[in-house]
Amino acid sequence: MIKKFKHYIKVENIHRLCKKYYLSNYSINDDLTVNVNGSVIITGYDISNIPINFNNVEGSFYCQGNKLTTLVGTPRYVSGDFYCTGNQLTTLDGAPNYVGGDFYCDDNKLISLDGCPNYIGDLLNCNDNKLTSLKNIPTTIKNLFVDKNNLPIEVKTICDKYDGGTILVKHQEDYGIWNTDGSFNKGRFDIFINDYDAGIFK
Repeated sequence: MIKKFKHYIKVENIHRLCKKYYLSNYSINDDLTVNVNGSVIITGYDISNIPINFNNVEGSFYCQGNKLTTLVGTPRYVSGDFYCTGNQLTTLDGAPNYVGGDFYCDDNKLISLDGCPNYIGDLLNCNDNKLTSLKNIPTTIKNLFVDKNNLPIEVKTICDKYDGGTILVKHQEDYGIWNTDGSFNKGRFDIFINDYDAGIFK
């Protein structure tokens, strides 16, 4: 009886949070995560963490303009776009595994892309961070934005070319462009550039 009462209190707290953040068409799972049939907008609340544990969101997920230091609690699956722009993130740990549309993590304090989704269906925008490496980007992306980071100038130059960034992402692991510690391997990058300039990726 006590266990059921505690579970009931937790469910009621989740309902209150869903009401606070204007969620509709949602359901609460047995593990107390939340599915939403629609988009979620949790922006401009100055929160440091996601207040609800989400599971699936059949829509887009917006949590930009807060003070988030973690993405724990964000959905595992987002069918649309995902925006965590303008927070205080140093890592993407806790980010969704799957994002069907765009993924925006620009204007944060990211030093790596550890925790990046395994699948991003469209563009990845990671402008305005402190990245020194492009490791862990899924090869599914269709466009890449990396302005205002601490990337090697050679990498920035290829990313500025049409399709250069996406081609680099698709082949960077095969060429060993990043060492195991995440540092830049210029020798391996030069081999990639020779093949790129020769047009073998066309």
